Amino acid sequence: MIRRALGAAALLTIVLAGPAMAATATVTAADPASFSPSSKTINQGDRINWTNPAVGTRDHTSSSNSTNPMSWNFTLNENDAAPPTAGVTFTHAGQFGYHCNIHATMKGSVLVKLKQTRIDSNSWTIRSASATAPTGFTHAVQFRKQGTTTWINLGSPSTSATRRFDAPSAGTWQLRGQYKKTGGASSGFSPTLTLTTS
Repeated sequence: MIRRALGAAALLTIVLAGPAMAATATVTAADPASFSPSSKTINQGDRINWTNPAVGTRDHTSSSNSTNPMSWNFTLNENDAAPPTAGVTFTHAGQFGYHCNIHATMKGSVLVKLKQTRIDSNSWTIRSASATAPTGFTHAVQFRKQGTTTWINLGSPSTSATRRFDAPSAGTWQLRGQYKKTGGASSGFSPTLTLTTS
């Protein structure tokens, strides 16, 4: 009886573990005029909700006209408690800046990480996004050996959500991703992904 119960519990644990679920994080518009935290690192597919418990309205928008190929714009009214419209799901690796149109000092950024799947001792599949980039947009990935300063393009920018990285030699390698609008703005680079091969 105890063995059956333990077996069922183990099976339930395996089923519940499954693939990682997307997460939701919260950024607060605070007094004095600021976003807290001002920088948030998340995984592809995660959502950021913005709240405004402070007094006064914040006109929250992305920096899409300068350095951000993603675009969003919504008003955070006083005492908003993160309604569904005050949030963005991030599906592309990169660093995405945003600001408040009313308060010039209110700036923030969302950093979305690359994903990796190991193929063998020397190779990985690098995922830049949850899906292929839409028409007019591309993903770019760069790499370098840890301890060096020069970043090398991993192929040309592409609409593909994945690409293969074969380490040129043994050691520790760093990769970073960027989301680009063709002929327009580019995101900043994603947090650095570190991979080691022997």
